Amino acid sequence: TVGLVGMSLDFVPDGLVYVPYVRLNYKFDNNIRVQGRYKWKLWDYSMTGPSGDSYHSKIQEFDAWLGYNTQNWDFQYEFQIWKEMESNALPQFDNDDINYLHNFRLMYTYKTKDDTSWRPFIEVGNVSQSRYTDNRQTRYRMGIKYTW
Repeated sequence: TVGLVGMSLDFVPDGLVYVPYVRLNYKFDNNIRVQGRYKWKLWDYSMTGPSGDSYHSKIQEFDAWLGYNTQNWDFQYEFQIWKEMESNALPQFDNDDINYLHNFRLMYTYKTKDDTSWRPFIEVGNVSQSRYTDNRQTRYRMGIKYTW
């Protein structure tokens, strides 16, 4: 079991987003792992809400992962849900202040003789399309992670 408290800073063209978080990871003896993270996203710049008033966005988010690793293969399911805490903020999904996503990843690890790792992966996710409708779409990603 590993617990972690941290903070990231996201630099965007309009300003800075502070993201403090608490994370808990646990790996069972059978190579199944569960992970959870609770975080806030705090914008240091103002945005304009639907009423025309400005606001500073404050989002609470919970992320959960369930994974399984066997030799070179890694399978992972991810679920995220978040809520905008400002009452006059732009909606997140379907004219509401809550949104969520699902994601599944399959990854293969190839280790070289010099102990570097190449990890090609594919992901399939379900994400919202609009702040104002309940339309969702399937998102496909593929890539390679490299570790030295």
